[in-house]
Amino acid sequence: MKSIKLIIIFSILFFLLNIIFSDSDVQEIIVQKGETLWSLSKKYLNDPNKWKEFLKYNNINNPNKIQPGMKLLIPFELSKSAFGKASYIIGDSYYKSFNFTNWAKVKEEQNFYNGDYVKTEKDSELEIELLDKTIIKIFENTIVKLEINSKEKQTFIRRVYLDIGKLFTKGEHKYEFSIQTEAGVAAVRGTEFLCEYSNNMAKVVVYKGKVSLSAQGKEVIINEGEASTVKKGEQPVTPFKLPQPPEKIEIKTK
Repeated sequence: MKSIKLIIIFSILFFLLNIIFSDSDVQEIIVQKGETLWSLSKKYLNDPNKWKEFLKYNNINNPNKIQPGMKLLIPFELSKSAFGKASYIIGDSYYKSFNFTNWAKVKEEQNFYNGDYVKTEKDSELEIELLDKTIIKIFENTIVKLEINSKEKQTFIRRVYLDIGKLFTKGEHKYEFSIQTEAGVAAVRGTEFLCEYSNNMAKVVVYKGKVSLSAQGKEVIINEGEASTVKKGEQPVTPFKLPQPPEKIEIKTK
């Protein structure tokens, strides 16, 4: 009887600890030898002048107390590796970090970071809200990789590698944004467009604004109400006017 009580107690403790430490709103790092607040801010926040943010968030009063082996937390909104957050889920979607082999089920408000892979199953949809409020809608049976690169100080390039499937994006795109497939690259010059990739062919449909599609040394500009396609190893076709306005795609994120 006593052993059963102990098992129940440990089970409850394990459950509570899992809740406490499963919060993905923060990223934990370990200070390495030779690292300073300045270098850590440059590495993780992309701005060395934000070292005070480390102190404030980790409740450290003296910057000289930073020592090798110390654990520091980075809030999701400040991390330069923060890609976006799951804002709407229907059905089953999964993700894995670049350094993990197992897929985990996407939860509500799930945070995604640079290098994460995401896949949606049959009859499922997932919407990811970026920090600039841009929405990426990922349709069923789709696999993508999320990437962030920095060109200059505080300038980020967000890129989605579309392995297979379909996605739609809508927003102001305050950051540079592109969708890359094995056939070509669609770079945003507007706000709303659809991209599909299957059987070595990519198709881009522009709902609003402009999108550039490039492959094999050729770039075409697709305007609102137009579409273009490109096969792997070939150049994109000349954009063509759609006979009817593209079917409206509803964004569920509030």
